[in-house]
Amino acid sequence: MIKKAIKFFGLDNIKVKNKLLLIYVLCVLLPIVATDYVFFNYTKAQVEQQQLQQYKASLQRLSLAINKQFEDAVYLAYNIMTDRRLNDCLERQYRSLDEFYDIYDDYMRDMLQTNTYMLNQIDSITIYTSNTTIPESTGYKHLPINVQDEEWYSYAVEDPYSFSIVSYYQDGHWYVSLIKDLNYYKRSNIQKILKINFKHSEFIDMLKSEKQEGIVCVIDGFNKIIYSNDDKYNNGFYTLNDIHTGSDDSVLEQDLDKSIGMGLWKMIKIVNDEDIAAAMVQPTRFIFMLALLNLIIASAAIYALSYSLEYRIDIVHSHIKRVRHQRFDIIECDEGKDEIGDLIREFNRMASTIESLIRDVYEADLQKKNIEVEKKQAMINALQSQIDPHFLFNTLESIRMRSVVKGEAETAQMIKYLSKIFRRILSWGNDNVTIKEELDYIKYFLEIQKYRFGNKLNYKMHVDEDVLNYIIPKMVIQPFVENACIHGIEGSSDNGLVIVEIKKSNSFVVFTIKDNGIGMSEHTLNSIYTSLGEIENISGSVGIKNAYRRLKLLYGDDFRFRMDSQCNVGTVVTLMIGTDKLAGFQNGEVEQNV
Repeated sequence: MIKKAIKFFGLDNIKVKNKLLLIYVLCVLLPIVATDYVFFNYTKAQVEQQQLQQYKASLQRLSLAINKQFEDAVYLAYNIMTDRRLNDCLERQYRSLDEFYDIYDDYMRDMLQTNTYMLNQIDSITIYTSNTTIPESTGYKHLPINVQDEEWYSYAVEDPYSFSIVSYYQDGHWYVSLIKDLNYYKRSNIQKILKINFKHSEFIDMLKSEKQEGIVCVIDGFNKIIYSNDDKYNNGFYTLNDIHTGSDDSVLEQDLDKSIGMGLWKMIKIVNDEDIAAAMVQPTRFIFMLALLNLIIASAAIYALSYSLEYRIDIVHSHIKRVRHQRFDIIECDEGKDEIGDLIREFNRMASTIESLIRDVYEADLQKKNIEVEKKQAMINALQSQIDPHFLFNTLESIRMRSVVKGEAETAQMIKYLSKIFRRILSWGNDNVTIKEELDYIKYFLEIQKYRFGNKLNYKMHVDEDVLNYIIPKMVIQPFVENACIHGIEGSSDNGLVIVEIKKSNSFVVFTIKDNGIGMSEHTLNSIYTSLGEIENISGSVGIKNAYRRLKLLYGDDFRFRMDSQCNVGTVVTLMIGTDKLAGFQNGEVEQNV
């Protein structure tokens, strides 16, 4: 079943790197994101519920406090209503003002003033009476002629046995009052109505004391806003419908105590959804940080594990590619002790074995070729031995001496140079010479060429003294000088000049051979450059090619070659050899190059 699933989804065709990424996404990233998403929504619901419970608790506290304020006022009104002495004073028929003021000063004034200052929420206490023998004074008023038109009066008449707390406008002012008909000791037709006005500030400050978001209101049975923690609505003109609420806003209600005359009064708290969402800031931040921490830890663990696998697999893959090009490099890394480590160790063992076998075969083949080279060299030596070098040297020396005897000094000198050149060519005991020795040989060659061409050829040598003792391969400069004379100067109708410069520049010894001969075209120059890299093509410029290949073989990247030429202007050849590859007599050793 598992094999079929692997084949169906093509899992074997997915790279290891992508497989690890797939594991990370499916087994780490998605589960963490999904879990945190569910946890966030659950936490959000719990926080919203908790926040609503806090708002409800706050609303209950405020409603209890409001009820207590009005309840105290009702108890005070009840004490006034049940005061028999006050009731007698209000129903008494006074014959004169003096009689009234005696009783007023003795009891009535102090009784009202004492009750007024007893509670902070009370602004004033007024008793309205139909007893015309009582003059209007502080706290006592006659019932107005049109009292039936007063809004507050209707509450006392409609239910004379209950306390009524009402809000109304009178004389351009907004009032909240407790109204009660003083009919507890009713013994006459005299009407007595108690009106206690409340201080708005006491209730508003109480609503503002709860430092929570949202609007809190006390509304009456007609949805008119009585008090609010928002001063905008504290003027008696607004209703609950005037407060703009969104579709997601929460409206909490709490009924006030009906038993103390508040009827359908209740408290309303309107909470904006943004206020509730603000409570989620800290939990959201915590959940986000927790999710981020989980992702970082999981990602770091997955990265470390995947890097351990991917890094070593890439190394093995890279070395396997090198095997295609016959490079059997050993993998050098911390192998580890898992299956990949075993694979690396087995690969190293295999590579070492294969390289050893190839080396054995190569050395055997090289030995065979060396034998063939030695055989050919022996044949050359046999040919050379057929012409005794001493015979050549002695013959040339005899010719030179006869030229001297005959007074032909120039001819004798040329024969001397030619003899030295032959001696150098036939002497292969050491393939390396100093730059000074190579320059002597070049000088002999140029003198002979000058003898041949006469005044048509001149030469100059500019050599730094500190490069003379460097060791270079024998006869690697001469082919370029010979090319300048034969192919550059000989074909020119003008007088020719060959300049040989050797100097040290930075970390290189620079050899420059210049001539003012016929030069060569760009096509010919490109052909020479191309032929330098062709091993099989040995026709034409054999000396230059052999010198180039010897220098390239010996010095590799530390040898640089450049040839510039223009028709009828001349040719410049530049050879550069790194000084760290050149040995000299000054450091006490001569490098033997093979």
